[in-house]
Amino acid sequence: MFFAIPAPPRPEIRRLVLTVGLLAPTVACQRGEPTMSDLPEPRAQPPQRAAPAPPPLRDREGVVAGFGERVRLVGRYESRDLADLHGNVWFRGPMLALADGTLLFFEPAERDDAEIQTLEGREVEVLGVLKPPPAPSFDVASVVVESITLAGVD
Repeated sequence: MFFAIPAPPRPEIRRLVLTVGLLAPTVACQRGEPTMSDLPEPRAQPPQRAAPAPPPLRDREGVVAGFGERVRLVGRYESRDLADLHGNVWFRGPMLALADGTLLFFEPAERDDAEIQTLEGREVEVLGVLKPPPAPSFDVASVVVESITLAGVD
């Protein structure tokens, strides 16, 4: 297998390219064309405020209407065992129980022990994105948690 190695450009062509490359910006400046130093200074952007928290959802109707949206949920932080019809427990851990009994999983499901001890049984406000149940026969949706705080405490 043979490879063709291109010959280096002739010195006079190399000199011409270098000269044109160095002179072009100088000529442009002499003609009064704008240069980088003529550009206005960038204006400082005002600090962006966080998006206002949406109105609180407290029942199943609000949850179903909010699937896929960023929402604020208000309910009780409760640890529960969820079992199938045969009594087999397939989930044990904290969930959000709304006033009408609607349950929501937290994502991520593994919660910090200190969080559980602090919030267990208390009214909380959860900010996050609602996800529908994984299957139509499954009745528990979930919320991808941004923050959990005690309700009424800012």
